[in-house]
Amino acid sequence: MNNEKDELKECIAREFEEIAKEEEESLEKDTSLVVPEGTKEAVLARLKEQMREYQREQAENEAREREEATITCLKKTAEHWNSEERC
Repeated sequence: MNNEKDELKECIAREFEEIAKEEEESLEKDTSLVVPEGTKEAVLARLKEQMREYQREQAENEAREREEATITCLKKTAEHWNSEERC
């Protein structure tokens, strides 16, 4: 179950990055946009900032999940060693 969840997260992250990259490339190549000076650069900068924020959040979530899994494992190990059923 965790592997499927991890695979889904990785797939979503890859798709998000690919879409953002395509959008960035499209904006860089599009000369038909008539916007005030600096607007394209501001939009690109904002997209990049959103990508960095998303990646930071993903890294924090993954770290939190690893920490929770470690804690759960340690609790189960401690319970086993504290039980009378150990060999």
